[in-house]
Amino acid sequence: MRMWDKIKKELDKQGITEYRLSKMTGISPQQLHQIKKRNTKNPKWLTVVKIAEALGVSLDEFK
Repeated sequence: MRMWDKIKKELDKQGITEYRLSKMTGISPQQLHQIKKRNTKNPKWLTVVKIAEALGVSLDEFK
């Protein structure tokens, strides 16, 4: 499963929109879109950490 699929699954589970995730993390909607469309093959570590923290999940969830 791709990283974005795992993120999307958690967003749906928690009822959080991509826009809200952007606001929670400080990651621009454009950057999230790049991750979603796989234009960013390896997102920066800090980006992944921010997403995991915002969603309250372990980094292991995105392996």
